Amino acid sequence: MTDRAEVASRLAADGTPVVLVGEDAAALGEALVVAPDRDAHERLLGVMVGDLSGSATAAAAAEMAGELWPWARTALGPTEQVD
Repeated sequence: MTDRAEVASRLAADGTPVVLVGEDAAALGEALVVAPDRDAHERLLGVMVGDLSGSATAAAAAEMAGELWPWARTALGPTEQVD
């Protein structure tokens, strides 16, 4: 998970699932629209409105990632924040 759109875009383009967290819902929506799909059918970018510095938001984003991409937890290891 990250709060930086450029990092989220790069990770998704590289095939790594990521949750982008931010305060601006419109900007999150724009990032989601332009994010690439994996094999043209699986979205690798999830978005969540909130402040990533808050522990509750970070926990919710990690849970979201686990629900969206259960295969990634074993393939990529524990969910962590990337900068």
